[in-house]
Amino acid sequence: FTAVYKCDCGANLNVYRDQPKWNSNYPKSCHSDCANFVSQCLEAGGLPRDATWAPGKSAWISVSAMETYMLNKGYWKESDFQTAVAGAVIRMPSHIVMISQNDTVTRTRCGHTNDVKDLPYTSSDAGKWVFYTLW
Repeated sequence: FTAVYKCDCGANLNVYRDQPKWNSNYPKSCHSDCANFVSQCLEAGGLPRDATWAPGKSAWISVSAMETYMLNKGYWKESDFQTAVAGAVIRMPSHIVMISQNDTVTRTRCGHTNDVKDLPYTSSDAGKWVFYTLW
């Protein structure tokens, strides 16, 4: 896993846009698909699978298990509203999304379960969310 990480959230989100169209390379994770979506983005960006983090495994499809795994492996570092860049993740209560843009003026996120693509977010959200950069 290299320090240079780029996630094309939009490309991965388009796979899900029209239900029940799913990325056939992965098992379905119905009605709670946000961590599965983020895992697919992370893998597309170069994060390697292992015995714990793989499709269908808890660390792949569960928000809390993914967060614990990524922090323990050193893949995620806590960040903040100002410094979390595109390709970083936002941990919300019981939900997770990826940052698709942060040029310090425009900040957007993308995710799945409820499809969102380039949905703006503001500093008022920062107090209730945890931001993680990848390295």
